[in-house]
Amino acid sequence: WNADVTIDTPTNGNLTLNDAITSGNNLFKIDAGTLTLGGVNTIESMDINGGTNIITGNTTLNGNFVGYDRLYVGDGDSIAHCNGTLVIQPGAVFDVTGNFNDTFVIGRDGGSGTIIQNGGTFTFNPSNDQRMLLGATGDSATRAEYDMNGGLLDMSGWNFSVGWGNQTGSIGFLNQIGGVITNLNEIRIPTTGGGSGLGVYTLSGGSVYLLGGGIVNDGPSYAINLGGGTVGAEASWVSSLNMNLTNLNGSVTFDTGAGNTDRKS
Repeated sequence: WNADVTIDTPTNGNLTLNDAITSGNNLFKIDAGTLTLGGVNTIESMDINGGTNIITGNTTLNGNFVGYDRLYVGDGDSIAHCNGTLVIQPGAVFDVTGNFNDTFVIGRDGGSGTIIQNGGTFTFNPSNDQRMLLGATGDSATRAEYDMNGGLLDMSGWNFSVGWGNQTGSIGFLNQIGGVITNLNEIRIPTTGGGSGLGVYTLSGGSVYLLGGGIVNDGPSYAINLGGGTVGAEASWVSSLNMNLTNLNGSVTFDTGAGNTDRKS
């Protein structure tokens, strides 16, 4: 397409696009139905502000810092109290690259956003705004969630913020039961923004490998639950945060790697 496109899939509606899409413009997904992208696609940016967007093919977002360039899942500022979900299926490839006008936000300003990664490879490597943010809000109704069930999330050395908000009640969840999160500089839980949002990281399987940033916080409202899975170090890091050893899926493994340390001070 040669202009921004809004795709409205109504409740119980399903639209599958398997052909290749190449566009220097933006995709806006609204309403409660499902859109599946199955082809080899390169588009400028994407807003998912209703229903479900499923990626089964190879999709690249290549921002060029023009207009609405951004990746939002559940932007309540665009559609009040919307609920958007992005699903990455086994075998899919999802790449985020280029320059954007805002940070990648899941759950924004009263909206609810969820990413479900069941497999495939998600590479997050923008040239600017290099943080994935679970919850950005002044609205206590905001909810944000990343469910890592399988596959690979490559953070390319950038940062993951779990819970951002200047209103008590806004919540960000990172739930990992499988898969690998790698090349992650830091988990910041919660992050700057008044410090009153709640961030929760629960690991019960899979692996997360951190660089020198480690696990840090900007506010007091957080929970880190570890039971099963592996917390690893690709570079040495230290955390002074409280961590709950839940034994939910057995004991957690701390893998320091060759010559590195991951340490709870």
